[in-house]
Formats: sequence, C-alpha cells, structure tokens
Amino acid sequence: MRRGRQAAAIGLVGIAIAGGIALPHRDAVALQGSSTPTVAECTVAPLTSPIWDGTEIAEPTAPVSIAGPFTPPTGVVTDDATLAAVSRTVSESIACQNDGDVARTLALFTPDAVRAFFSGPRGYDADSVDATFAAGPVPVNDDRVVELVGIDEVVLLEDGRAGATVTTAIGETEYIDFLFFVEGTAPDGVSRWLIDGSVAIDTQTQVEGDATEIP
Repeated sequence: MRRGRQAAAIGLVGIAIAGGIALPHRDAVALQGSSTPTVAECTVAPLTSPIWDGTEIAEPTAPVSIAGPFTPPTGVVTDDATLAAVSRTVSESIACQNDGDVARTLALFTPDAVRAFFSGPRGYDADSVDATFAAGPVPVNDDRVVELVGIDEVVLLEDGRAGATVTTAIGETEYIDFLFFVEGTAPDGVSRWLIDGSVAIDTQTQVEGDATEIP
C-alpha cells in the first residue's frame, strides 16, 4: 500500500480519531447534528522533530477491537468544565487531522500515546513520520474529511483519566471509538485533556450508568 505524505497523516492520527469499526451509514437523521471542525480550530503548538524518543510501550492499545465487543469502562459524570475541555480536544484534533497537520494533531496526544504509535508490530516508521513533519501540512482530500457526529458518555474513571464515546464519519462510513484522556500540558504550555488511547467499539456495545451527551 502506498504511503504518501497525506496517507501517513491520515493513517497515523486516524487510529485514535476515526480508526474504529467501519459501520454502515445509519440514516440521514442520525447525522443531522454532525459538524466538520474548521482548520481555524487547530491552534495547538506542534510537536517538534524527532517525534519519537525511541521508547517503546510494552503493550500498546490495539487500534481496533480484536477479541469481541469492547465494553467501555464506567465512571462518574464529568463536570461542565471537563466536558468542555474533552470536547475541545476531540474537535481540535479532528480539525488538525483534516488540515493534514500531523505535528499539531499529535500534540494533542500524551507522550505515551505517541510512543504507542511506534511500538510493536503495528508501529509506524519514525523516519517516515519525521519526513511528513518536515514537509508540512497537506490538507486531506474532500472524500477523506472527518466529520464529528457526537461525543457521548463523557465520564471520569477510577484511574483519574476521562473517557468518552466518540462517533465520527468519513463520507458514508461511520466510526465509533472509546477514547481515554489524561489531563496534561500540551507543547504550547496550555493545560488540556490529552488523548491517551482509543479502542474501537461497535453498535452492539452498551455503556452502563448515567450518560452525559454534548448536543
């Protein structure tokens, strides 16, 4: 499979944002509230090259569910500030991805999440990614633009992380992923909830407990 600059950008960041199980487009009504984050929302300072420090994560999170349906962990409903911060991270990461800006997209991930991209048999080639960084942003083609359909079940977990079920769409294909977030500091020095990992889920997965939904 050819891995051009644009393909590398989509593949690398798409694991966590739109890399879940491909589902049939449900119906027109289901996506009426979807939106496409604008490039102007991608404001985080970029990571600098070399992107990988050479440290491998022993057991990186698989980019897709491989052992049956994934049941997201339950937690307590977040406060409004956390809800807004998680929403901002998701929206901004999609905006950066649509702009083809890998350096800024990965700035919204935790250091361990970035290391996981280069770890194990699924790991990406660090030199190729650094070359993508050096080439600068390459906006994705119209048929690869990611839409944000919804952010649901935003909860605080026992280990201090936050979690959310994120639904996105590329064209007629919809993806549902459970994302983990850790409160940390981005390269621009701003405190944010950074993406720490993701697991793809399917339409049969149910989240128990109270749900918090972002309109």
